[in-house]
Amino acid sequence: MGLIVEYRQWGEGLYITEVAATVPEMRLTVERWRIESEHVLCLFVRAEGDQFDDLEAAFADLPNSRGTDIVSECQTARLYRVRLDSTLTHLPENSSVNGVISHVRIEPDGIYVTGYLADREELIRTREFITDQDMAMEVVRLQDATEANPDDGLTDEQFEALITAYEMGYFDVPKGATQADVAGALGISPPSLSERLKRAQQRLIEQHLVEGRLMNDPA
Repeated sequence: MGLIVEYRQWGEGLYITEVAATVPEMRLTVERWRIESEHVLCLFVRAEGDQFDDLEAAFADLPNSRGTDIVSECQTARLYRVRLDSTLTHLPENSSVNGVISHVRIEPDGIYVTGYLADREELIRTREFITDQDMAMEVVRLQDATEANPDDGLTDEQFEALITAYEMGYFDVPKGATQADVAGALGISPPSLSERLKRAQQRLIEQHLVEGRLMNDPA
């Protein structure tokens, strides 16, 4: 049996959440992470929005900052390498022993992680790892992967954004429409469109790829 889990982790030393509180207009997701050297944690953070100057100032103001640099950028998104002082000496693969982390987002009240675990024992081990780092954990969503229904999961706004973007050629190569074009057609801002598309794509991947694999490969 596989489990789909979303949980929130937070704690006094999780300063990165202060960035999300300082610049709430920006959408922050963690693409990759690693222990770079002794007591230095490296996060690759994707930021979407238009408040990049304020965001970079917030990164620099973190009490455990070791420096931030831009890895790549486009008009409405940047990928940052964020180095932080950390007491972590190791990280389990994808922050779990026998699971897959699919999405990590930084919010003012904590870090939200969506993943796929083999069983409840793995969930217990994940909780133990987090609490051993003097952080708290709260399960936001827990679902048996075999009960997943691929026909639901998208909000009406996410569905409309996907269909409009597709019909306007946003996903074509080369693009037939820009993000601003699609956002204008929907009457929303480009950052709002970006968030809807990313959440919709994440949900479709969860439903059709990872959950399907878990159902076909039971533990």
